[in-house]
Amino acid sequence: MLEIKRENKEHKARIFGEELTLREPSYKESRMYSKKVEGLDEAEQGDALIDFLEELGLPKSCSEEMTTMQITDVVELLMPSKKK
Repeated sequence: MLEIKRENKEHKARIFGEELTLREPSYKESRMYSKKVEGLDEAEQGDALIDFLEELGLPKSCSEEMTTMQITDVVELLMPSKKK
């Protein structure tokens, strides 16, 4: 189960019963991640995303057990895309 509460640039999350604090990336971190994934295949991009989320507070032990939709929810929370 995924439960998230927004608190400034940090978000409290309970994932599989574990209390976590996830933080939003800085602009610099976001740019570095974007450059890192350029030219990577889909599997490599997924691995890079898991590593990036770990830097933001989501342990691999959790993310590797999450569904794709749950990971998408976390990404959208930490790095929202503009909706037109």
